[in-house]
Amino acid sequence: MYGLHQDVHHFNSFDKVRSLPLLLSQAGVRTGIIGKKHVGPETVYPFDFAYTEENGSVLQVGRNITRIKLLVRKFLQTQDDRPFFLYVAFHDPHRCGHSQPQYGTFCEKF
Repeated sequence: MYGLHQDVHHFNSFDKVRSLPLLLSQAGVRTGIIGKKHVGPETVYPFDFAYTEENGSVLQVGRNITRIKLLVRKFLQTQDDRPFFLYVAFHDPHRCGHSQPQYGTFCEKF
């Protein structure tokens, strides 16, 4: 079961998962995520800097490359001597117009 079958409910990891951002943070790495985020809960996937569809409209984050560029710049210009990991995920590869009817009515939602 994936995608359309799960809808928007219970798409989180177990609480004891040791995620990449958690391990990197424990190793002293500054972490960031910009754009789409399909992982959770936040306690399992803690990022020092996060701007995703969870705290902003998908139209303002994932589909707006200028906005993403500005957020990346903001992250990179932050004064911090730690090494960093920045995950940037665009929504544009999933734009509607090329989907097949058998995949559901996703495009009508956006």
